[in-house]
Amino acid sequence: TTEIYTLSLHDALPISVVCWEGPIMFLNTASHARQSERHEIVLPIRARQTADTAERVRLVNARADDTPIEGDLIDLSRGGIGFMTTRFLPKGARLDARVCGLDADPSRPVLVARVRVQRVRMTDSRPAYLIGAAFIDSDAVFEHDLELLLQRLRASDADRRVGPNGEVA
Repeated sequence: TTEIYTLSLHDALPISVVCWEGPIMFLNTASHARQSERHEIVLPIRARQTADTAERVRLVNARADDTPIEGDLIDLSRGGIGFMTTRFLPKGARLDARVCGLDADPSRPVLVARVRVQRVRMTDSRPAYLIGAAFIDSDAVFEHDLELLLQRLRASDADRRVGPNGEVA
């Protein structure tokens, strides 16, 4: 008989505990669930709720002037983004997100995407939230822009791994 339990301990990543007659094995579900390479990056992100989400959800600290949700993008993959913000976003919320800051004009977006919030975790008492969101409703322009950004990040990752004297870091 095999039983699987998923645990999340305070600020730790969720793990699965597989129990059967014999030893216990721990699996980091975050790495097993990820289907594409994740790039760590810090760039400003601005987002607004989509109209359908705004009709269903009133965000805490939301203003009538439709002030955007601001935060810091901390990771990017082909499947979605991770970002930090001080605004709580419920799971399932849909957002139009703009990632800026790589080029000479820091206000020019390098990626414009529609995303759905998949994961929300409060990280400290400010409050601050770690948001995991999946890309949805993509088109050819989005796919092209995402691929260009991922290529830049892969090149940057490779540059960081090789030191100035050719040594691997």
